[in-house]
Amino acid sequence: RNNSGVYLRGIYEVQVSDTFGRELDSHNMGGIYSRITPTVGAEKPAGQWQTLDMTLLDRHVTVKLNGKTIIDNEPLLGCTGGAMWSDQFRPGPIYLQGDHTAVNYRNIVLTPIVQSKAVLFEENFNGKLDGGWSWLRENPSAWRIREGALEIRNEPGVAHNVKNALVRPAPDRKGGKFAIDVTVTNSTKPIQLYEQAGITWYNNGKPVFKLVKELVDGQIMIIPGRKPMTSEMVQLRLIVTSDSFVAQYRPNVEGEFQTAAEGKLPAPADDQVSIQCYNGPPNAEHWIRFDDFRISKLPD
Repeated sequence: RNNSGVYLRGIYEVQVSDTFGRELDSHNMGGIYSRITPTVGAEKPAGQWQTLDMTLLDRHVTVKLNGKTIIDNEPLLGCTGGAMWSDQFRPGPIYLQGDHTAVNYRNIVLTPIVQSKAVLFEENFNGKLDGGWSWLRENPSAWRIREGALEIRNEPGVAHNVKNALVRPAPDRKGGKFAIDVTVTNSTKPIQLYEQAGITWYNNGKPVFKLVKELVDGQIMIIPGRKPMTSEMVQLRLIVTSDSFVAQYRPNVEGEFQTAAEGKLPAPADDQVSIQCYNGPPNAEHWIRFDDFRISKLPD
């Protein structure tokens, strides 16, 4: 069975293999090897030319196979096997891998990316925090940066006295529509009532809105909206305008964003955005992992 691959930036393998008719798997044609499974099968039988259109922007990838989108702007949470190095922030080449039997390539074209949205700020947690952040009630022993993510211990507290809330100025909502994205992963299953982690919006120094993964009445939910959430990992997206919000989420960072709730926000006034966790248990270490934080301006 033919088996090859196209490595993006030298570290992420897009699988090239004879998998026509097989059940969906991350090792199928167009999948990110052992990382991301295509949402649909779009490969042709062996012996026919296949068309792969791959887009890599920062650490997010989109793959179209034979004209059909099979991976849509999914985050790449680590290098794949055969990577040239483990540093995900290092520039690298495209290279073609060969394994088992011969695979033919033709019409290789590289095209610069034209973004449909402008990324205003992106935090990759590459060894240290970028500028512009500040801490509320910092406890240095209860946060760390590890493997391209920020990890914060979920300590006791509530919204007005939360510890280790990482805060930065929010975009001016009078200037259009903006999205704040972050991926949240629980290292330990929540056990404390209202134990939570996610995004909090501050207005005039006060927390006025949150989009979080929270334990409520014995069930883990996305709040607002009380949407059940069973996965350890979820990508949160908060879309804001001058007077409104849309709270969205993607379990396991897969598929389309789902809308949890929509509503109104106070008028812009010294707005700040925070990633934080609180209501953690006092006698157990529950660490929350935050990664892929970005602020983007969306088309109006």
